[in-house]
Amino acid sequence: MWEKVCQLIEDSSSFENLAVIAVIGSIGRGDKELNTPNLNDVDLLVIASGFNKDKKNILEKDLNKLLGTKYTDILVLSENKFLSYLKREFVSQSIYDLIRDFKIIKIISDSSYLNECSINPQKVELSSAMTVITTRGWALWSEENQSAIKKSSLSANYQLSKFISAIIDCSLILDGLYSGGCKDEKLMEFYKTKFYMGLKESERKKLNNSYVLDDFPLEEKFKFCLSLKNSIFRFIIKNYSNKKQLLISYFKLISISIIKLKFHPISNFIKLLKV
Repeated sequence: MWEKVCQLIEDSSSFENLAVIAVIGSIGRGDKELNTPNLNDVDLLVIASGFNKDKKNILEKDLNKLLGTKYTDILVLSENKFLSYLKREFVSQSIYDLIRDFKIIKIISDSSYLNECSINPQKVELSSAMTVITTRGWALWSEENQSAIKKSSLSANYQLSKFISAIIDCSLILDGLYSGGCKDEKLMEFYKTKFYMGLKESERKKLNNSYVLDDFPLEEKFKFCLSLKNSIFRFIIKNYSNKKQLLISYFKLISISIIKLKFHPISNFIKLLKV
């Protein structure tokens, strides 16, 4: 199947000076495979000097038809941009995961620089902690969003599970323990974090169950996620209020939040300060 994917990408003429095609995300990480039942999305990395946006959009739709997926996202990076990430001391969580997890499908031209792909587990930017819970937790940030996802139990469970995984990633980043990996690996490291250790025993049990068990009662899971949302923000405000990176990143997300996530971070932030 990967041969067909590469052929479709090359035949599309979407990219200039196409050098590398790789898979990232859950498949790159090894959590899923192309033949995983009900595969929702596939994330690809293309290293090229440029691309045609319209052709790329058409290509992603064609790949959905080929793979039977709902979404196919192609991230395009130039060779120089990719190399610049490798040289940075600190990178965002998304770039960290990309470098750690990508698997090459096809090399079209010389790409020996890919051998340099290594990263220190404690070099994820602190600001990523705020980014991950804000963007992955969009479904919990307003009553409108909450009502929308409740219309489908499948969608609701998916979004709530994403938020719980975001809480885990956030906690690991805050403590300098984030090193990517699969769900079970992250969970083992999460048990060592200050946030987890500060939870009540009953909260720890709920979090473990709702993260691991897909059939955890939805309504209970929903209420618990709302509680976790407030807990993680209170934790950050109490323990990291002197960390400018976190506060700056929080307010940088304001425009995105109001337009796309439909919640108002300033009022939300003030409410939490009063708790």
